[in-house]
Amino acid sequence: MTKSIELMEAENEALRICATKYLQWLNLIKPDKTLKEDMHDPDMVGAELAATLDRLSQKGNST
Repeated sequence: MTKSIELMEAENEALRICATKYLQWLNLIKPDKTLKEDMHDPDMVGAELAATLDRLSQKGNST
C-alpha cells in the first residue's frame, strides 16, 4: 500500500472518529449507523460522492 493511500485511510478514520464523537455528543442513539447513512445521503455529501460511495460499497460487498 502506498503512503498516500495509508495517509488517506488514516485521515478518513480520524474524521470518522471525530464525526462519531460529535454525533454521540448530540445524544444520538446509534451514531455509527447515523454517520454511515449520512455519508450515503446526497443531501449531506452531494450526489456525485454519494453515488461513488454506494458504488464502491457494493463492489466491496460482492468480493
